[in-house]
Amino acid sequence: MVGKLFICATPIGNLGDITLRVVETLGQVDIVVAEDPRRTRKLLTHLDIKKKVISFHDHNEAQILPKLMSELRLGRKIAQVSDAGMPGIADPGHRLIKACIEDGIPFEVLPGPCAFLNGAVLSGLPTDDIRFLGYFPRKSGARKRLLKEVEESPSTLVFYESPRRLKQTLVDIGDVLNDRQVFVGRELTKKFEEHLRGPAKQLLEDLGDRTIKGELVVAIAGLREKNDSFEHEQIVAEIEKEMENGQSKSEAVKIVADRYSLPRRLVYEAAHAPE
Repeated sequence: MVGKLFICATPIGNLGDITLRVVETLGQVDIVVAEDPRRTRKLLTHLDIKKKVISFHDHNEAQILPKLMSELRLGRKIAQVSDAGMPGIADPGHRLIKACIEDGIPFEVLPGPCAFLNGAVLSGLPTDDIRFLGYFPRKSGARKRLLKEVEESPSTLVFYESPRRLKQTLVDIGDVLNDRQVFVGRELTKKFEEHLRGPAKQLLEDLGDRTIKGELVVAIAGLREKNDSFEHEQIVAEIEKEMENGQSKSEAVKIVADRYSLPRRLVYEAAHAPE
């Protein structure tokens, strides 16, 4: 008889957010699989649960995944947890789930905390269309390329980010998305939870010289319908007005795009369209 995999969401900060089902399951399984066993052992100690904990992450997947699958085939029950939140979201958890699907091994997802959903709701931005993109790229050039790729998406964009890179990421957001509304949630569900809202450049001013600490969720407003319906003739008229005031065509394009939160590509094409 084959075993079963349980995908267990764990708290993203407040230990009181763990569900009764997850506590019960952690107490019943044979093995707990975790990204960082040190963090998971602290949680298990808090719950007064003693279990074998196996480390499973990007760097040991090739060695550990076959061993976990063997344990499941032998009938073991395994709980997979993330360092915080739902396994399989911005972590290697999905690979074990995929292997179970391919081998016909049953698994169950026990719902619970998820940082990006918490942040999306807290942002106050539309949640009828959310696009989660994981962690921002580490380098500025890659971040800007990604932001340009999603510039015209109507979805609310949600990311995770490192506190060390937040300020430079806000610079990049401002450069590419102009005055688009941004939400930064810091230390969600924890004692020093903090919310920041506004255009990226305003948030940079608000942060000043502060040293940023803690885990972060960043949400960015999508390109909404009001900008999609902005008439070509209106764009051209605004560009011409700026040029009459002494701006070059390229500067006029930038000014109009920033003023109306329009993609620069859209304004550029209007400026260079045949008359």
